[in-house]
Amino acid sequence: MNIKEIINSKLFRVILTWAACLVILVFVFSAGVFVGLEKAKFSYGWSENYYRNFIDPRGPVTTPFGGRNPFWDKNYVNPHGLFGQIIEVDDDGFILLGANQTEMPVQVNEQTIIKNSRDNLKLSDLKIGEQAVVIGAPGEQGEIEAKLIRIDDGFSH
Repeated sequence: MNIKEIINSKLFRVILTWAACLVILVFVFSAGVFVGLEKAKFSYGWSENYYRNFIDPRGPVTTPFGGRNPFWDKNYVNPHGLFGQIIEVDDDGFILLGANQTEMPVQVNEQTIIKNSRDNLKLSDLKIGEQAVVIGAPGEQGEIEAKLIRIDDGFSH
């Protein structure tokens, strides 16, 4: 048998087809593993930094320096997330009293998700005095345009 006959044989085509399918399958599996690892890495980082990013930028009490970062600018307001007490509610948002007694306006729209544990809420359900974590984007007039609001009386600051 010469090379031409081997290449034209049915067995060679079947083996080549199976090999190509196996290569594609390994590639798809590897892509799935890569995406899964990236999701896990993001989820881990997000949960490890949730408190610092959205509740208290000085960090939890269990960190060095008694839970406070001496290099943190205390006048800085995080425009993407805030934790505090609701002190005023109106038709399109509310005012949140955050760290250092900073009052921050929070804008709510139709896409804003408001949750209390697993329950969905409306803006009209919010009450003065409730604790809230707001995640959103900075607005053009100094407010936070809320994407997600979590209400819970069980937060500890």
